[in-house]
Amino acid sequence: MGYYSSLIQRKFKDLVGTRYEEVRQEYSDFLVSEEEMKFQPVRTVLVPIDILTRDLPMDLVEIFRAYDARIHLAYILDAQVLSLLEELAGKESEAGFREMKETKGRELLDKFSRFLENEGLSVQTSLFSGSKIEDVIRLSHSHDLVVVYRGFGSATSESAPLSPVVSQINRRVERSVIIF
Repeated sequence: MGYYSSLIQRKFKDLVGTRYEEVRQEYSDFLVSEEEMKFQPVRTVLVPIDILTRDLPMDLVEIFRAYDARIHLAYILDAQVLSLLEELAGKESEAGFREMKETKGRELLDKFSRFLENEGLSVQTSLFSGSKIEDVIRLSHSHDLVVVYRGFGSATSESAPLSPVVSQINRRVERSVIIF
């Protein structure tokens, strides 16, 4: 039994008796269990990017270096926008728009991957269309950490410093999330 477990049992021994697990669950927002305090190695990092993603800060690169993690850069085209454009403007317009977005996506992937590789990091890239929220959540299951720009998916403002997409990703992803 660890320090925090024994602390809880001593503190609440007269109140809860053998209900340690119940108390731990109820106070889990305030207390960190021994399991949560253990260092979890970070081998892979998911970094979803889009047209709104700014340059990666050097502090973030230092974190990647410290973990010696493989970085997965994923550029996700919004399939819903593409579908809506096809409905409204036709297949030809959608194909032109998709080609333009894929070209821009490849340029950003090349820019970020060159930068990270020059810093001595291992980088993998992918470009596909889908749901930015659902695909980041799906991809996060095979990564140890998710790093996302605060404006990913939609623009931010002074009154909304986090995009709604990032807010949902942060709430729904079961991995650690760094927002920059």
